[in-house]
Amino acid sequence: MKHGHKPVTKKCMTSPPNDESSGHGGNLFFAVLAFVAIFGATYYWSGRDLNSFEEMPGPQKDDVFYDNIAFNIEQRGIFALSFSDIEWQQKYVDKNTDGRYNWIFDIKADGETTSRAPAFPYVLAGCYYVFGREWETIRFLNMLILAFGLAFLCATVRRYSGWIAAILATVIICGDLFVMRTGGQIMTEAMATGIFGLMFGCLIRVWNNLAERSKPGWRWFVVGVLFGLSILVRSNLVAWLVQLLVLGVGGLIFLAIRRKGVVPYIQGSALFLFGCVVVCAPWWARNCRATGEFAPLGCGRLGMIGGYCDESFEDRGNWSLEKTRELQFEIGVSLWDDDRDWTLAETEMETARHSSVRAIQWARDNSAILPQMMLMRVQSHLALHDGMPTYLLALNGLLFFGAILGMLGSWSRFGGWVALVLFLSCATTAMTWAHEGRYSLPIRPVLSACAAIGTVYFWSTVLKLSRGAGKPTTE
Repeated sequence: MKHGHKPVTKKCMTSPPNDESSGHGGNLFFAVLAFVAIFGATYYWSGRDLNSFEEMPGPQKDDVFYDNIAFNIEQRGIFALSFSDIEWQQKYVDKNTDGRYNWIFDIKADGETTSRAPAFPYVLAGCYYVFGREWETIRFLNMLILAFGLAFLCATVRRYSGWIAAILATVIICGDLFVMRTGGQIMTEAMATGIFGLMFGCLIRVWNNLAERSKPGWRWFVVGVLFGLSILVRSNLVAWLVQLLVLGVGGLIFLAIRRKGVVPYIQGSALFLFGCVVVCAPWWARNCRATGEFAPLGCGRLGMIGGYCDESFEDRGNWSLEKTRELQFEIGVSLWDDDRDWTLAETEMETARHSSVRAIQWARDNSAILPQMMLMRVQSHLALHDGMPTYLLALNGLLFFGAILGMLGSWSRFGGWVALVLFLSCATTAMTWAHEGRYSLPIRPVLSACAAIGTVYFWSTVLKLSRGAGKPTTE
């Protein structure tokens, strides 16, 4: 080395900028642009599916249940179903000229329920209280929550992987019709995806904060709170929490053996878990009160028979509504003949018990095909099955392949957490049931962001290799 010259350290093209160099102003500017782009895409693609944003609930059928619960919260202050309520029925009666809502008037469900997660119905009830029972409001709110959470996720990509990856992530997310179309639905998907994107972005920022790594603080608690909110929007994430506890214990044992970083690990995990429990505990306690037994998750097993039956296997592991309704009718008839005065919550719990017993029996009788069924569920979950249109199958395949590249190229900062999210989501679906890819919606933007990072990683590696190959060699 010649005297007077400082050594030059080459920076890998895929190395993300550090927190200081990324600039808060530039990150905020990009976040605003991403928000506008994602909101615009959600508004456009949602509008194409609707005659108007004031359109009645009904196509998804679950949206009618959410409307009914929200009506009861707003009118009576209780989380309950009341399908026999004449005032609630009136809007459907007025729009039932073609008979599309006949099924609503046949449902016998009145009383407190544990069959739905609470967050979305309460938000919907708040909209009813402020703006009246109009559905345009909740659709726009869904779009705002979705756009905000995903814009924050894209801004996080910009902060740690640069402008090109962040712009590409925004473009891929805006083109993902599976996600963008949920904004116009009176369902949990848009809210769940937005909150999950916000939670994951916060997780990445906390993880890449050296101070939080060495001495975990309140930010891990915030991540736990956001994960708890995600559970209150989509209750199947409780299965994630159980898996995280098991993996957490395994991680603790591993670190203890290596005698490295045990205390910060325990502190961060405890803060995360505490934040999650603080948010969920009131709802879990309410479920115990409503059912009259220790059942914090309520009737979560209610649909098990729909996931473990011949009909589900024939439909690539997707949940069978018909099988679940068949069981509900059978249990309902038997309870009507019973001398006991069952509440709706108690009836749901009794049905859930029968559902789990029959599902376990079916699994035992068909144990030889369970591995195949689990694989079919994962394929359906990720929209990678043969029943998909060819172009969608190709696009989803590219998304998944790009996400794998992104995991490899950003493992320590971003990719490792994406791999964990993908594992938890697929494992939960394999053990329970698929639902035409609906349960994968919250993680799709995370995969899109990772695919954007993977694309930049791939091309930067190619350019680096080509430049190295083009340099003359010296003896």
